[in-house]
Amino acid sequence: MYGADHVLSKAFAKIEAQTPFGMNVPSDIAKTALYFASSDSDQVSGSVISVNGGLSFP
Repeated sequence: MYGADHVLSKAFAKIEAQTPFGMNVPSDIAKTALYFASSDSDQVSGSVISVNGGLSFP
């Protein structure tokens, strides 16, 4: 019988394989936060930004 770690590892590998742009790392989230904190985002309003590596669930 497989342990919980094996099951989680297998599930994580399956999700990672389905993520078109790769799995996120903390710097991906930080880059998004820095963008919104900068003047580059001055014309952005009412947006939802999903930092998800291209993976989405219906």
